[in-house]
Formats: sequence, structure tokens, C-alpha cells
Amino acid sequence: MTKLTATAEANKKRPVIVTVLTWLLILGALLNIVLGVLSIYASEILESGGTIEILASVEDERLFSDAGEWLVEGTTYLVVGIVQAVFAIGFWRQRKWAWVGEMTWQALRILLSVATALAGNLEPFSLALSILLIFLLNQSDVRRIFGIRYQPNESTPITPLNAFDSN
Repeated sequence: MTKLTATAEANKKRPVIVTVLTWLLILGALLNIVLGVLSIYASEILESGGTIEILASVEDERLFSDAGEWLVEGTTYLVVGIVQAVFAIGFWRQRKWAWVGEMTWQALRILLSVATALAGNLEPFSLALSILLIFLLNQSDVRRIFGIRYQPNESTPITPLNAFDSN
């Protein structure tokens, strides 16, 4: 079997929803990496030759200086983008750890969105996107292809009356 045939067979087994989710993850990773690089550039650390004051002065109520905030924010975006890219690659290769990692990541994003909403800064797009991704990740075809536990009669919806029935 040639490599091209093996790739074609793997693509036939991959549900369309997995391909769509993979491209969404790749897009999110690329956006975070670009934002990270732009924020690091905006911190002027590259132009100053690596010498900027990251921490604010003692009298200031803030922890970081303006340039330090850009640098920390950019580094955070960059790290998040790299982690998302790793998950996207694992997702494309249909690795179970990628599904678990992405579910955990989206759960953390929902918790963070709820916490920021309680602090008075509602981010409805981020919250809605996380909820949508968790919904899509839990589709039976997606879980099945990643080897996540499913029930044999999963095509029928579980009603509230038998949701806790373990027989």
C-alpha cells in the first residue's frame, strides 16, 4: 500500500466534523500566535535591544509597566497558540490525548469566561464558541474516532429517565 493510498483511506475514516474542528483549532492557534508576536513587537523589546522595564515602579498600583504588559500578554498569547497548535496536530492525527486536552482546554475557557463575566466583563463570543466546541467534541462520531467511551446504542438519545441507569 502506498503512502497516498494510506492517506486517502485515513481521510475516508475521518468524519467531516473532525476535519472542521481541526481547521477551527488551527485557525485559533494561528490567531493566537500572530497576536502574541504582534504584542511582543508592540512591547518594543525588539527595538530596544532587549532592555525594557517590565515591572512598574513601586508607587504605581499596577504590577507591570505598559511595555511589560504588552510583553506578558504577547508571551501568553504565544504560549496559548503553541499549545493549541499541538492540540490541533494531535486532533488531525486522531490522538485520544488531543481530544482530552481540547475538552479540558474548553472547560477552562468556560470557567474563565464565567469568572470574567462575574467580574463585569462579559465575553459572549468566547463563551459561545467554547460551548459550541464542547458540543461538537461530544458528538458520537467524534468520540468514537478518538476512542472515547460510548454506548452501543448511542444513536438514540438518552432520556432523563434512563440517564443514570447503569445496566
